[in-house]
Amino acid sequence: MAVFIIEINGTAVIAFNAQNQRNAEREAASPHIRSDLMTYETEGGPIWNGRDEIVVREARPVEREYWALVHGNSEPPEAGVVLQVYLIEIVNGAAILGFLPHCTWARR
Repeated sequence: MAVFIIEINGTAVIAFNAQNQRNAEREAASPHIRSDLMTYETEGGPIWNGRDEIVVREARPVEREYWALVHGNSEPPEAGVVLQVYLIEIVNGAAILGFLPHCTWARR
């Protein structure tokens, strides 16, 4: 399983795992991800405006290591879910895993 990044306007936003590039792109296009990107906010407003291009790429080594650290310190609530680790500061959502960054478990 590989780790992929959702990037918007050149900023790495979410790290998540997927079997391959095709599955990662499908995950990034899912309604729940897109809804979260328009709901969660940074200091400058919503992460995504609904129009800018969303790029999906393989994670760089440091991004992969960060995702693995968060994954190693969390437990999935059930089988068949993916860990989404936000790589930017979210101002309108609480960290779900305590000391860890804003993370969500999403059903595939």
